[in-house]
Amino acid sequence: MSWPSNGLQTVNGTGAAANTLSSMYESFQALTSVQVTHFVEWFSGSDIGGHWDKENISGTGTFAMADEVDGGFKITTATTANNRNAITHNQINHYDYQNARMIWISKTTESTLRYRIEGFKDNTSYVTNSAIVFDYTGNTYKKLATYGSSTGTSTDSTVTTADSTWRTYEIALTSSNCKLYIDGTLEVTNSTNLPAAALEPFHWIQTDTAASRSLQLRYHESFNTSVAPSSSLYERLSALTQVAGQRVVENFSGSDLQTNRWTKTNRTGSGTFTMEDSVDGGYSITAGSGGNSNINFNGKRQYDEDSSVLVTVGKLNGTSGITIVWALNNTADGGLSNHISIGANTDDDASNFLVASNDGTPSSSSTSVALDTSWHTFKIDNSVSDSKGYIDGVLEVTKTTNLPTDKVQPVFYVGDRATGGKKAFIRYLEAYNKLGTEADYSSVYEMFDALTTVRKSHFWEWFDGDDRDTTRWTFNDIAGTGSGAMADAADEGYQITSGTNAFDRSSISFNDKRHFSETGSVVLGTARRVDANTLCHFGLGDSNDISTGTTNDSAEINDRPAVTYKRLHTADGATGSETDSTVLVGTTYSSYKIECTSSNILATINGVLEVTKTTNRPANRLQPVFLCRSATSGAKNIRIRYIEAYNT
Repeated sequence: MSWPSNGLQTVNGTGAAANTLSSMYESFQALTSVQVTHFVEWFSGSDIGGHWDKENISGTGTFAMADEVDGGFKITTATTANNRNAITHNQINHYDYQNARMIWISKTTESTLRYRIEGFKDNTSYVTNSAIVFDYTGNTYKKLATYGSSTGTSTDSTVTTADSTWRTYEIALTSSNCKLYIDGTLEVTNSTNLPAAALEPFHWIQTDTAASRSLQLRYHESFNTSVAPSSSLYERLSALTQVAGQRVVENFSGSDLQTNRWTKTNRTGSGTFTMEDSVDGGYSITAGSGGNSNINFNGKRQYDEDSSVLVTVGKLNGTSGITIVWALNNTADGGLSNHISIGANTDDDASNFLVASNDGTPSSSSTSVALDTSWHTFKIDNSVSDSKGYIDGVLEVTKTTNLPTDKVQPVFYVGDRATGGKKAFIRYLEAYNKLGTEADYSSVYEMFDALTTVRKSHFWEWFDGDDRDTTRWTFNDIAGTGSGAMADAADEGYQITSGTNAFDRSSISFNDKRHFSETGSVVLGTARRVDANTLCHFGLGDSNDISTGTTNDSAEINDRPAVTYKRLHTADGATGSETDSTVLVGTTYSSYKIECTSSNILATINGVLEVTKTTNRPANRLQPVFLCRSATSGAKNIRIRYIEAYNT
């Protein structure tokens, strides 16, 4: 597999270490290409997020994260015949009917008397414009069905319909055909009655009898291919011939914790849960005096105690009177029983970090790493015979006794062993069930950094689905009353609409949780203005307002009327200035990249370095901001497809 023109290359299936990447964007394509719609969902956590709309089409179904190893998310119908339920993007159609792929892992629990329909559809019905896997137990084989303007073609695969097996599915749409792959094998090619309208992904289950039926989902990825990516994220981590296990990836950055995924629990006392406002600060828990608090998956234990990995970046705020662990744990409320963890318990070792396990009887082993208040990378690697604990990429402890005996969930736990609240931090967490072999990388962490490196704040967002992540992003009306919503058109992302008066402006930001350094960070993404008399601002700022003319600390690229070229605007809190690029203003999508260093600010547009500024550089820590400003009366619109930010 060759990467885009950033000089990176990987080795598939040989066990060789791959080169690390600079950004998620550039792992798919060069910045000279404007990235199109792309969406990834690992179904893991307390619940699914607001990207998905839970739809009771007929009857009231149950939507819940499954409490089972590799169980994913489960949709269950009620018990009346023809009850049907689905998750969709709420008729937000971002996918190009001639250039799109969808990869997912799913299964049905029952092998009889049910309909299961998954794939792409338009915003009316799956029999109007669609490309779907039709799995009905009255048939012999799973089918690929395509519909164009309400006329359909249905073709058998060779995979029997009456199974309840986890499988990897892929639908690939082009202008000439639609292909269905199952477990990496091309099964069907349809060339007639192809969809003819923009599409959304959906997953549907229907009962054909007076009994409930269920559909389970472990992974979903969908993306447009009008600009060809090098491959899917799925294929970074596993071959399409493999059914990947459960995985969760969490970058702790944004306005707040993703509360659909994580449950905040005070087991005793009243703890405090906060997204930090500091460079690389991550998320913190402060236990109440004598109490203990944690974040967990609300008893959704999808990880195999005998074959799983936890990778996390964390640190302590103090080194006395504490229990602080990053763990895989069985107990529903995050209490530390039947678990394997890495962290600190000063009752057991007041000097060093330790690895602890519990199968009903607690056992801990000290590492050689002294307790301190620095960030560290922690890793737990579980097998049938042992659990290995690594700190900063070095194997410290191999435990063979008192290992957990039941399925586990990720937990970040802070306990106060003395008096006065104790505090700890988490910047990154990834957990996954292991495969026999990986493709290019075993973990997303290792796509960007070696485990010997303590990863800095890194964040990415594909704007797709029912809505933005409202816990991560805060909508700000700076002047006037604006609005935000997903745009209902192929490749059009999230739209910010200004108020109706001239110079009204609205933005989305991290609510002043400024994790990114003014002297060592990057923000990149794709955006555009929709209306001619609109100002589109993309970049980093210390406040929610980065519009031209303000002196708030910022580094942003703006595209606006009444000038000829897109400009880089920087401000240092006292003075602002801007410099032209050579790229004409307009209303088409562009890729933007802004790099903040200790000596200058660099602006790259569509993969070409356009501006280097050494003056009026921001003097304070920063957050991603995307801002719409109207130049004349009447509501104006800008749209964003993707944004990524990381410290260097």
